[in-house]
Amino acid sequence: MPDTASASADSSSAACGAGVVLDLTVLLGLPGVGRRRDSPVLKRLLGVFVAEMGRNVGQVRAAFAQGDRQALAWLLHRMKSSATAMGALGLGALARRLEARLKAGLPLAPDDG
Repeated sequence: MPDTASASADSSSAACGAGVVLDLTVLLGLPGVGRRRDSPVLKRLLGVFVAEMGRNVGQVRAAFAQGDRQALAWLLHRMKSSATAMGALGLGALARRLEARLKAGLPLAPDDG
């Protein structure tokens, strides 16, 4: 698997740009990966995750634009779970925050989209 992220010298996180995108500790601990960065299972899981998140982001944008809070809450719940399970902790936290705002009946700002 090509290494498109670099591991930090003082942590086991994959960094991309200014922030941590995927936590390698989580990724390498996934069932079937066996703590191997070159694991075929890891490559397959990452491919599925990236494709799924691409679709989900498009659906979230559409639901946000349409003001469909119910669809948005459902999509964010799915994204929160998938992202957290795959080590995309920042994305998971963002989805959790937006889902909580929706559940509380709070309005979403354009910046949230």
